[in-house]
Amino acid sequence: MLVPDLVTLDRARHLRQAQSKGAIIGSAQEPGDLAQWAGPLVVYWPTLATLAVAETMAVTRTVVVALNNDTLRPWVDAFDPECLAGAPVAPTPVVLPVPLVRRAMVYYTHRFQREPAVPEPVWRMLLRRLEHLYHHGEHFTAESLLALAWQLHWPPDTAWELHQWATRSLPQADLPHPAP
Repeated sequence: MLVPDLVTLDRARHLRQAQSKGAIIGSAQEPGDLAQWAGPLVVYWPTLATLAVAETMAVTRTVVVALNNDTLRPWVDAFDPECLAGAPVAPTPVVLPVPLVRRAMVYYTHRFQREPAVPEPVWRMLLRRLEHLYHHGEHFTAESLLALAWQLHWPPDTAWELHQWATRSLPQADLPHPAP
């Protein structure tokens, strides 16, 4: 079972009971023995960070999200998950409606999918390009970048690193998108 942080484990009695009965529980920051786990993986109280970690684990085959959770909107937008029950969560029609930013992301996609580790100069070029576009009126959010990276099948580590960069480097990342 993957939890957002170990504080969640401390606060939830039912999780501690499950752990005492043999459940392997790790956090997004410290997955621990889950990295080698070969059974089903449950992401408890999913966040973007826990989903990013779950994506990197070899055992991940299916992700089930319960309830309409605004925090997970980028993930829903990227993957358009199948509704198993209840009201469906409709994805945003266009994940990132800023054409120049989409074009830059698509341009680098083949490199990120092809190479096991992103070369530092290539990574810096992408970040400089995105920063340049952002500061010249092509506004986007860290969440929309993450959703597009997932939709373009970027490696999970690279997609999450991009999200963290945008969160740190773009202080006005909550500006609304311009009209498409």
